Amino acid sequence: MRPIPSSPSSYDGSLDGLYEEHLAAVLPLPEAVFRLHKFLKQYVSGPNPILLLRNRGVDRRGETYGLSDGTRIRSTDNSPAWWMHHLTFQGADFGSAGEFAREVEAVPCHIFENAKAGTRGINRAGWYVAHLLRALPPGGRNVAMTRATATQLFIRNVHPMNHFYLPDRPRGAARRYEGRPDVLSYMALRLAERYGGLWDEFIDMAGGRSEIAALPNPNGAISYTIETAEDNGIGQREFTGVLVEGREVKLRYSKNRLWFMADAIEPLGWADAFQVDTPDGSFVFTKREFYDTFSNVIASHSYRVDRRYHMKTPPRKAMRFMVLADPK
Repeated sequence: MRPIPSSPSSYDGSLDGLYEEHLAAVLPLPEAVFRLHKFLKQYVSGPNPILLLRNRGVDRRGETYGLSDGTRIRSTDNSPAWWMHHLTFQGADFGSAGEFAREVEAVPCHIFENAKAGTRGINRAGWYVAHLLRALPPGGRNVAMTRATATQLFIRNVHPMNHFYLPDRPRGAARRYEGRPDVLSYMALRLAERYGGLWDEFIDMAGGRSEIAALPNPNGAISYTIETAEDNGIGQREFTGVLVEGREVKLRYSKNRLWFMADAIEPLGWADAFQVDTPDGSFVFTKREFYDTFSNVIASHSYRVDRRYHMKTPPRKAMRFMVLADPK
C-alpha cells in the first residue's frame, strides 16, 4: 500500500512553499482522480443513486431518507472524504459502473466505520481534509431540496477535486486556515493546475462557478505558520487517544474546552453516551464512565449548583475517552 507522508508539526513560511514541500505529496494522482470522476458522473446520472450528504446533526449518520421527489439521501460526517482520498491515493479502479455504485452505497458514513474499514489514513497521518466548495447543506434535513441541488452537494462531499489537505499537528492547527478566502483561492488554482483536464466539468457538476469567481486573486506568498505544540501532549492527543467504537451517542455538543453541562447530562441513562467536541479533540463518555472518572466534578459546586463545569485543558484521565471525530 502506498504510504501517506506525515504532516509537518511545524512550519513558518509561505503557502506556496508549504504546497511545494508538503501539500502536493498527499494529493491523489490525476489519473486516479480522472477514473473516479468518470464513475461519479455515471453514478449521479443513474436512475436512483444514493447521494451522500454532510449533515448538521439533524440526522443520524448513515440514515437514509427520501426527498419529496424520491431522491435518496444518506447522511454522513467527513468520512466519505477520507474514503475518497484512500481510494484515489491508492489508485483504486472499478471494473464497471455497477461495481462503483455498490462501493458508493457501502461508503463509511461515520468515523467509526472509517476506522474499521482502514480508510482514515489521511487523518492518521496528521492531515485535515478541507473542502474547497462548502459541502454542508444550508440547513438541516430539507425534503423539499431538489435532486439537482442534492447532487451538487454530493459531488462537493465526495469528489477529490473538492478536497485539499492541511497539516493538523497540533490538532486544530488547520482550522485557522481552512476557510480563509485567500487559502481557498490559492488551493483552487493549484487543484485546477493539477486536474485541469476535468476541472471545469467538476466545478459545473458541483455548482461552484459563482463561488470560485468570488474568491480573491491567488497569492502564494501569504504567510502560513504552524507552531510546535508545547510538551504537554496536546499535539499528540488525536494519535494516542483510544478510538471508541460502536457507541450510539445520545447527546452531542461543541464547546471551546472540555465542558460538562449538568442539565443535559443528568437526564441520560447510565449506559447512554454523550460527546463533547472541543478544539483539543472530541470526547465520548457514558454517564457511568463520567461519574466514575470525574467524581471530583460531580461533587463540585460548579456542577451541582451552577450546572456546568469546564476545564481549560483536558486532563490526562480524559484521554482514553478521546475519539477521532470531525467536530463540524
